[in-house]
Amino acid sequence: MATQKLQVGRALKVIPSDYANIPFPAVMISSTVTSVSGFTLTDITAEFIALGIQAGDILYSYDANYAATVESVESETTLVLNLTTGFLLEGNDYIVFNGENNNGCVLYIGVGPTAGAGDIAITTIGYDEVVLKNVAQGQFIPVQTIKLSAEGTTATNILALW
Repeated sequence: MATQKLQVGRALKVIPSDYANIPFPAVMISSTVTSVSGFTLTDITAEFIALGIQAGDILYSYDANYAATVESVESETTLVLNLTTGFLLEGNDYIVFNGENNNGCVLYIGVGPTAGAGDIAITTIGYDEVVLKNVAQGQFIPVQTIKLSAEGTTATNILALW
């Protein structure tokens, strides 16, 4: 009897978000927040336009457990996001990922004392929104996924795998 083998080439720790899809781990910039106000993030060391950052790219801050989508690039140093920056603080590190490359990933529910089993609310590559109930630690979810929503997700330490 043949068995299926999952072969992974890329991985990313996922921040569940109702405001951003899961980004493919193609980093466009990794830097530090200079200031935030409303929906605006400023980084005086950035060159957002020169780097090709554009609407639809995904911003993650693991420091703040924050994920948002870039709405617009106002200048080389200023981004407007689709989620208030109230969760971000000056000095938080952030990463901007290219938002166009996630054609679907599978998820892995982490194992360990800080990991937790539970529900996951996902959007599939066919844009079906479903909640998978009672997902155990150490389980792969063999569904091509583009979004892990915060609302409805109680499982923790989730990895996206491509």
